[in-house]
Amino acid sequence: MSGYRLYFISRSGRIEGRTDLEATDDAKAIGLAEKQLDGRGVELWAGERLVKKFERAEPKR
Repeated sequence: MSGYRLYFISRSGRIEGRTDLEATDDAKAIGLAEKQLDGRGVELWAGERLVKKFERAEPKR
């Protein structure tokens, strides 16, 4: 298992919060991260390596 960090990013680009994840590989970590998406921008990191950036969901008009 490897440690990952999921950072929630505000509209202004600041970190609003963080969740630690444990997964066996990047694909599993991405799956866990996708379950926590709530419309905010999110970045998934493994140490100093950016694994995936999830863009902010734009509100529907």
